[in-house]
Amino acid sequence: MFIFLIMFSFIETITLFADDVIERVYDSEELIKLWDEYLHKVCHVKGTVEWVYKRNGVVDVEKKLDIFFDYPFAARETVRKDESGNILRGARAYGKDYNFIIRQSPPQNDQPIKWRIDELLFEPVHKIARGAVFPPLSVNDVPNDPISFGICIYMCKSLSVSGDFGYLPNFAKQDEFKIMSNELITDENGNKFQKIRFTFYTADLGKYPYEVIDEKNPTNIEGEVFLTTKYRLIAKSTTSCRYGKQLREIKHNNFYEEKSDIPLSAAIDIKIDDHDGTPVYEKNYTYKNFEIYHETDHKRFTLSHYGVPEPDLGNSPRRPNYLRYILLVSAIHLILTGAWKLNRLRKK
Repeated sequence: MFIFLIMFSFIETITLFADDVIERVYDSEELIKLWDEYLHKVCHVKGTVEWVYKRNGVVDVEKKLDIFFDYPFAARETVRKDESGNILRGARAYGKDYNFIIRQSPPQNDQPIKWRIDELLFEPVHKIARGAVFPPLSVNDVPNDPISFGICIYMCKSLSVSGDFGYLPNFAKQDEFKIMSNELITDENGNKFQKIRFTFYTADLGKYPYEVIDEKNPTNIEGEVFLTTKYRLIAKSTTSCRYGKQLREIKHNNFYEEKSDIPLSAAIDIKIDDHDGTPVYEKNYTYKNFEIYHETDHKRFTLSHYGVPEPDLGNSPRRPNYLRYILLVSAIHLILTGAWKLNRLRKK
């Protein structure tokens, strides 16, 4: 009986804790910790991203990309058709000892399609990925290394409130971020959200360059976001960004699919309206076959994965030799200067 009471008390405690997590609002500090945890998880995913950009309903850009992130390893692959209808692939990858860009060239004289190496740099991936803490939560809006930048572009839109960048975690870390209201709501379908109204005003144009248009006026951003109960990701948001007399309204609608107990993006719709007669801009992202991804040998991030021979790691990297160019220019300058002086002496 005593053991039963202990077990009942334990189960009741778990239930109360779970209800407490769902039924209470999170403040800025708690949200930042939760977002940080989530962002570290989506550093290890793979799937296909398709996106369509529209101006006033007319398709402007269509793209498709396969991505593989196992931080700090990263790769993205593209597929395109040439004028003859040939399917040509391309890849950009960051591996253990080097990173590269390769593309397939159109077949010549009935020869099979072959890969060509466009870039090969002998830089270890651990030296390129410099973010100890995942960069989107840093003061800078854009990560400072290409690997984190790629993850940021494709996997962090669920935390953006002003287009492709403008991440809510960045705003929340600053003193200028103010929560005006913070409450739990339930929609007509019984779904629960944490609804936050916020403002972010700053005149420090050097610190926040990504929203600067009119330097005579501070950047004013205000809006409301509806956060999911799990990881407090953005379900939808509406923000107004004002630059002097210009007003830009940005709406986000995000949809998720849970994989391995983690909500991953399934679709993201962004609508941007400047209210000045310019075309309304829409961005629609679709995430297909996404799942948590961990490689054991990281062979995907090598040339041999694409059937290309591995490079000799003892050779010099194929990168522009700027020192050679500088020495060459200096030598030419010295020769020309000497010839000019010699010519003046002869005229005397």
